[in-house]
Amino acid sequence: MTVLATASSFENYLDIVRNQLPATRRIYFRGQSRRVGAGHVLRPTIGRYSHLRETALRERLKQERDLLDVFENHLIGHVRHWPLSDWQTLAIAQHHGLPTRFMDWTTNPLVALYFATRWPTVNDDGSRPDAAVYVLISDPPTLRDRLKMPDGSVPRRFSAPAALVGLPMQPASAAQTVSKRLAATPPTRDQARR
Repeated sequence: MTVLATASSFENYLDIVRNQLPATRRIYFRGQSRRVGAGHVLRPTIGRYSHLRETALRERLKQERDLLDVFENHLIGHVRHWPLSDWQTLAIAQHHGLPTRFMDWTTNPLVALYFATRWPTVNDDGSRPDAAVYVLISDPPTLRDRLKMPDGSVPRRFSAPAALVGLPMQPASAAQTVSKRLAATPPTRDQARR
């Protein structure tokens, strides 16, 4: 991982966020109390349990599905809106502390700074490790970018299916997109029970 900058004060952090991050469409932040370089890997909570990493994928999916089923059974009295998808159930489970595949990222750099510094940790020798705020820059091409004709023009009127199916789609260059996969598709109930 590339270190963009090191902040020595709150004002310095704000200056870095305002002036050193690229002007892009989407920037996500994640705060952690220890840096990856110090052995604190960026990993979702469910991936932090070694016994789960040693379990076969099919068994892990079944355990995850069973856990979510139990969670959903107890959820009914605690939410105003029933989750309409497994994604929503996973998000609510994450919020309530269940280990999930999700990693919390935010678009607010101050929220990330809070999570990086809220529970200061101490090394075995009594020193304080450096906290870290990770930045994920995602600059996906817009629909307008993707609809450009070979001559660079953009059709004025189009029907979405014709435009999306009929026009050539240009793959995003590395300069246009820097992204990582943040979550995997949750298993369906049928997949977990197989």
